[in-house]
Amino acid sequence: MSKLVQQFFDGIVEKAKNQKDPLLEKFKDVVIANDIKGLSSIFKGRYPDNITLWDAKYEYLREKHDL
Repeated sequence: MSKLVQQFFDGIVEKAKNQKDPLLEKFKDVVIANDIKGLSSIFKGRYPDNITLWDAKYEYLREKHDL
């Protein structure tokens, strides 16, 4: 039974990988103004490039609650 469930979820994940997000496709060719690109340099070096939203949230809550 567990193998059947695992195959089911693997199929869903594989399908999601192959599916293109229509929102990303819509905006992939949008040109970003240099003024807006310049704002991104404010955060450069402040946060690691490989941090995820969940990692940032965890760090924030850890510092907030002094854990």
